Amino acid sequence: TECLSWGIDRERVLGGRTGVEVYFDYMRSFRAEFDDCFAEGLISAVEIGLGASGELRFPSFPERLGWKYPGIGEFQCYDRYLQQNLRKAAKMRGHSFWAKGPDNAG
Repeated sequence: TECLSWGIDRERVLGGRTGVEVYFDYMRSFRAEFDDCFAEGLISAVEIGLGASGELRFPSFPERLGWKYPGIGEFQCYDRYLQQNLRKAAKMRGHSFWAKGPDNAG
């Protein structure tokens, strides 16, 4: 897959760690590795992308389906972990039918 799902932000599915923990450690390691470059002013800013190619597009361009730009967008609720969140939220509000993504959106 091209990117991590928001659905694993709090799920310990990456060697016992959450997506947030992995990203936090990655950024801390980056800062430590390039500390001299920051101190010397060689690096003055870091731009963090929100997905593949720096775009927040998950999962609108699924590579396994041929990646056609801009392609037909999908809904993030099709992710296994986000589906769980959607079902829970729909049930809590008394609208269990909200837990199904549209089947005619393309």
